[in-house]
Amino acid sequence: MHTQLRRLLIIYTIASISMIGSIVIRNIKNDDIHFLRKELIPNCNYWCVSHFILYLLLGYFSPQFWYISFILSIIWELTEYILQHYPRLHIKCNGLVDIKTNTFGLVIGMIFK
Repeated sequence: MHTQLRRLLIIYTIASISMIGSIVIRNIKNDDIHFLRKELIPNCNYWCVSHFILYLLLGYFSPQFWYISFILSIIWELTEYILQHYPRLHIKCNGLVDIKTNTFGLVIGMIFK
């Protein structure tokens, strides 16, 4: 398997397990994970930073497959939009803001590479 593709799969596997874990925790607690909503810089909380870091890593470790990361970014935001209608999950969709953050992280990661 291509090295960059393997890295892409590893990064997405870790991110998916983390996201599923956060959903399970929020569902069990029937409450949000409040510290992740704490604003670090204007208009950017821990969720925002996690999006940026995830896509920075994807851009750096698998730049050849940037288009897969970009498409999956859009698919995930659409999924978040649907899931936010289930209050028990405590998911909030930021839509275009998250897509911009993801794209910025992806591009910066590719530039650093």
